[in-house]
Amino acid sequence: MKKIYLDYAATTPVKEEVVNAMLPFFESTEKHESLISKIKDDFMSILNASTGEIIFTSSGTFSDNTLIRSLAYYQRDHGKGNQIITSTIEHPAVYKTLEKLEVEGFEVVYVPVDQSGVLEMDLFYKAISQKTALVTIMMMNNEIGTKQPIEEIGTFLKEKETLFHVDAVQALGSMKIDIDSLHLDAASFSAHKIYAPKGCGALYVKNIELLNFSHGSILEPSCEIYENIPYIVGFGKALSLSYEHFKESVSHRQVLKEKLVKGMLSLDMGIECNGLPLDESSHPGIMNFYIPQMDGDSLVINYDFNGIAISSGSACSSGALSASHVLKAIGFNDQKAKRCIRITVGDNTSMDDIAHVIAVTEEMLKGLKYVK
Repeated sequence: MKKIYLDYAATTPVKEEVVNAMLPFFESTEKHESLISKIKDDFMSILNASTGEIIFTSSGTFSDNTLIRSLAYYQRDHGKGNQIITSTIEHPAVYKTLEKLEVEGFEVVYVPVDQSGVLEMDLFYKAISQKTALVTIMMMNNEIGTKQPIEEIGTFLKEKETLFHVDAVQALGSMKIDIDSLHLDAASFSAHKIYAPKGCGALYVKNIELLNFSHGSILEPSCEIYENIPYIVGFGKALSLSYEHFKESVSHRQVLKEKLVKGMLSLDMGIECNGLPLDESSHPGIMNFYIPQMDGDSLVINYDFNGIAISSGSACSSGALSASHVLKAIGFNDQKAKRCIRITVGDNTSMDDIAHVIAVTEEMLKGLKYVK
C-alpha cells in the first residue's frame, strides 16, 4: 500500500541536502565559531533584521518559553507594566507559559478571534493600556492556518514601550518574514517545520539585554548552551533552501490545497473547511476540515488504514481528551470541534496524492448518516 504523509504542520522529513550538509559535523570536535556566526548572519539577512541577535535553542517551544518569560520580567522589573496581551488561539508553548506567569502575578488578556480565526482588532486596541508590557501573537495558526495581522500590530506598537513577540514557528518557510518592517522585538522559530531535524530551534531578539535577568531564564546571553553544531548547520541549510525555492514551494502547496479543499467540499457530504483556507495570506499547506460523520480520532485511524497520515489537531495536543481550544475559540462546540481533522500538504505531496485522499474520503464516508 502506498503511504501518503499529510501532516507537515506536525513535522517534516529532513531533506537530503540538509542531511548531507550536517554529516561532516557529527564527528567533528571543533567549535566552528566562525561557521555558526555566518549561519546567524544568514538568518538575520534572510529575515531582514538589521539589528539584534539570533540564538540557537533546542526547540521552538524553548524559544517561546524563554522569550516570553524574559520579556515579561524585564518589562515588569523596569516599571513598564505587568500586563501581557495575547490571542485565544495560541500554541500550547505560549499559552502554557502565560498560565504560569499568571500564577506569578502577571495579568494576561486573551483577545478573541472571529469565526475565521483572525484577531478581533477593535478588541485588541481596547485592551492596550499603559500597563501593557508585552504582546505575543502567533503569525500563522498551527491548526487552521490563519494568518494574523502582524503588520498592523507591529506598526501600532512601534512607538510604544510595549514589546512585541511573535511565534513564527509555522510561518517560517511559508510566508516572507521581514523583521524590520514588522517592527518585532522578538520571534521564535523551529527547524523541523522546514525539513531540518527535530531538536533545534532559534530565537531572534532585537536587544540582547532583554534576556539578561534572573527571573526564571535558563539562557545566558554570553554563551550558547545548546550549540548542537550539526543541527544548527542543518537548520541553516534548510532555511537557505526554503528561501531559494520559496515561490515554487508556496505555489506548489497552494495548488494542492485548492484541489483538496474544492474536492472535499464537492463530495456533498456536509464537509466544511475551517478558517480561511483559500485566502492567499493563509498558510499555503494547512487545512482543517469538519467531517460530520465521524469523530476526529476515528477519522485519523481510518485514514491510516488507507495509508494516509493526518492528525485530528495540533501534534502538541494529540491524545488530549478535550476539544481543540482553537476550534472552540472560533465558535465550535465540543461535539463539532471533535469531528475535525487537520491535513497539511508539503513539498513532497503530489496531485495524485490529493486525488487519492478525496477518493478515500468518499469511500470511507459513503452511506454514513450525519446531521446537517
